[in-house]
Amino acid sequence: MTKRNVSFHVHNEKIVGTLFYPDGQGDFPAVIFYHGRGSRQERYFKRAEALCRKGFIAFTFSFRGCGESEGNFSKQTTEEGLQDALKAFDFLLVQKHVNKDKIGIWGGSLGGYLGALVA
Repeated sequence: MTKRNVSFHVHNEKIVGTLFYPDGQGDFPAVIFYHGRGSRQERYFKRAEALCRKGFIAFTFSFRGCGESEGNFSKQTTEEGLQDALKAFDFLLVQKHVNKDKIGIWGGSLGGYLGALVA
């Protein structure tokens, strides 16, 4: 398993994430994790690692204003969370070795709601 720190931007604010790649070659199914309001990506590291050991690419990130991502959490709206969720999904789609036809979403609390909107 390989763990890689990554980042992307939403409206000039940096979003920090982590990609977990399984051993082997080829395209892999992938899962993106959306955490709940006020949480952070590290909450899902153990689950991401477990899926990675089963042959999935896993992608965690912290929404704006959470964890190491830029932004002011107290001013975040659900609409901005959806922007982050969509941008993160698009970021995952362009990563090497991701099977674009096999992407799952795992969300908790507000992340579950946002995941349903993205789906």
